[in-house]
Amino acid sequence: MTLVSLDDSATIYLTAFRAHKRAHVNVGPLFAMGTDAPPGFTKPVCQYRGTRWLNMSDHLAFISADPLPSNIPADRFFMTTKRTFQVRRGEWFSPAGLVIYTRQDYATTEALAPSVKWRSQPRNGRVELTLIGDDGTRTIVADFAEE
Repeated sequence: MTLVSLDDSATIYLTAFRAHKRAHVNVGPLFAMGTDAPPGFTKPVCQYRGTRWLNMSDHLAFISADPLPSNIPADRFFMTTKRTFQVRRGEWFSPAGLVIYTRQDYATTEALAPSVKWRSQPRNGRVELTLIGDDGTRTIVADFAEE
């Protein structure tokens, strides 16, 4: 897993795994995204949403490189429902790539969602994700390969 914090109030969350043998792999437990608020102040996780994005009260936004689960409860969600992988020995795979924005309204989140996408899935331990930030389009590279 890698976390990258950007200047424009965005955090990138990427995962990558390497199979040590041919197997049917079940990744878990899944990493839950959630919210917490003082009593009487509701902040539903999913006030606005699209296929690959959701926005919480125009304050916190999540944009995924893959489709988000269709059923999202009020207080938390998982970035992906894809947990099972058929892998070969030495193969790299990644179940999750997500950008988390703060102070983001839902219209901006919806407009940015198409820009967050896999540029490359893990190959040789390298993952690339593209997104638009305050300084234009950028590619985030995470190198998970062992030295």
